[in-house]
Amino acid sequence: MERVRAALGDVAFEKMFQAGYSMTTDEVVEIAQTLAKQGSTTGRTRPALDGVLTARELEVLELIGAGLSDKEIGEALAISPRTASKHVANILSKLGVSTRAAAADLAKRS
Repeated sequence: MERVRAALGDVAFEKMFQAGYSMTTDEVVEIAQTLAKQGSTTGRTRPALDGVLTARELEVLELIGAGLSDKEIGEALAISPRTASKHVANILSKLGVSTRAAAADLAKRS
């Protein structure tokens, strides 16, 4: 969350964070579905990885590439660090690599 705050600035971060609390479940689902159709929540797609990784794994891969830890990924995606860790393990397995750095490098080349 600290990295997102730094990227957005304190005022924008707080505004967006508070807006999230006022959303209904239906609004959140609609936003998530729209973003999933775009390929990832970052708005970037990785055609070479489509069909290999799930939309959530692509999202996690973006955060791995940004250097986030499992705990930071969990905070950014509102999931537990354990769930983030499982996503990372699945990504490494599916991509046939043994390190986060190798997964991030492969994603950059895709």
